[in-house]
Amino acid sequence: MDYLFSLVQSLSATEKRYFTRLSTLQTQSSVNQYAKLFNKLCKVKKYNEKEIKQEFNAIHFPQLKQTLYKKILQALRMFHASEHFENEPNIHLTNSKILLSKGLVDEAKKEFNRAEKNAIASNLPFEKAMLFRDKNFQNTRISTAHEIQERLSQHDEFWGNHIKQLENELKYEKLFLEVELLNKQFEATRNSLEKRNISDFLQNFLLINEKSAETAYSKILFHFIKGLAYYLNSDFNYCEKYMLLSAELLENNPSYISQKEDIYIRTLANLCLVQLYQKSSKFEESILRLEKFKPSFPHIIDYKNYLVFVLQLMKLNMHLEYTLAVELIETTKDFTEKIENQIIENQEISQEKVYSIFQKVTAYLGNNQRKEAKKLLSDFIQKKSYAMKEDAFILARVLLLFIHFESKDNQLIESEMRSIQRFLHGRNKLYLFEKQILKFISNMLDATTLSERKVIFSQLKNDMMSLKSMDLEKNAFIYFDFSNWINSFDETAIIQEKTV
Repeated sequence: MDYLFSLVQSLSATEKRYFTRLSTLQTQSSVNQYAKLFNKLCKVKKYNEKEIKQEFNAIHFPQLKQTLYKKILQALRMFHASEHFENEPNIHLTNSKILLSKGLVDEAKKEFNRAEKNAIASNLPFEKAMLFRDKNFQNTRISTAHEIQERLSQHDEFWGNHIKQLENELKYEKLFLEVELLNKQFEATRNSLEKRNISDFLQNFLLINEKSAETAYSKILFHFIKGLAYYLNSDFNYCEKYMLLSAELLENNPSYISQKEDIYIRTLANLCLVQLYQKSSKFEESILRLEKFKPSFPHIIDYKNYLVFVLQLMKLNMHLEYTLAVELIETTKDFTEKIENQIIENQEISQEKVYSIFQKVTAYLGNNQRKEAKKLLSDFIQKKSYAMKEDAFILARVLLLFIHFESKDNQLIESEMRSIQRFLHGRNKLYLFEKQILKFISNMLDATTLSERKVIFSQLKNDMMSLKSMDLEKNAFIYFDFSNWINSFDETAIIQEKTV
């Protein structure tokens, strides 16, 4: 999608009005061009540069686009300048420099002091360091000898403490990236190597004791990192504990929520997720906290609302309320498609969308809408060229194969089974769960009598129940509850001989 069109479409109604008012202050000749282009882009639903060029001078169209792009960003900076607390120190610092350039020394000092107070009150270490350095140079000409001496006495202590705190935060940010990388690779441990990687990660000395985290920001990261690591290991009790502590620390330090809105949203969403898995009554309280939170930017609002949708859908499925789940899917279709199309444009299938796909499939299967379930999975599998977790891709293929079998759609089943087996063998991903599913379908296809098929199906149900209680194998049910689905089958229908 075109960068300028995407920017214009992302603007809120208030931002558009502000830009329009601001553009009228410019010279009329320039307004006639970039304002006209702005109004055009506001009205069109689909961008077609060739058509839009016809209304403007094609030779100068690229320059006009760049002018409008810069003007919109300028307007947005002005519009949001005082909206976020982290901008306050910079605003006062700019005021101080302007006043100093006008020779208003006392007023400049007052603005500078306001900047320092804001940076301290809002826990902004980078801004504090910037102001400290700026004061050393900006004010030497107008400072008294006493003031300079005072700055010298503070210098070593300030930088010693500041660098120590900053180094501590950077170490936790590195751990955050490391656990994020693990989470990009898998959603839950399925083999001993993955489990050992999580165990080794949690043994890092910075994650052993909270005292290692020396600042409020480091403590927030400490708990979020541990919570996510325990989630990857399917230890939901510890995940809930640490996500709850991370959320509480964020809420006790609201300035950090403004800086890290996505972390706060993810913390609450992970809290909801593990509470759903544990069938905890605390889920309603947690999702209400998530719903009530009001992010600052439209795209983060959309992200939060999408997570709420996925969690609500998961809740309905867990309570076997499939009709209501399908109704939720239909009533939110326009919104979810918009979000999911944006994700695809970024060449990556987000984990939120993976959960959405499997939860939609669960709802459709529970509501006997196999056609819709198969289409969703087929479309998902076809997007294998996009970045996605391999465990999700594998489960989607296994699930689609089973749906084909269960619906007596036997065309190409055997060749697809061979393809899946080769794929799993090649990646060393043929675990017990996948073996049991493939073995069941193979045995059912080979069975010659009704009694044989009945025994095979009964064995599958027992196997699924056993796997749900086995370490590592139980994690195959994170995305989709095979056991619950298989137990819902009409046994008479499933054991009938295949049609030719």
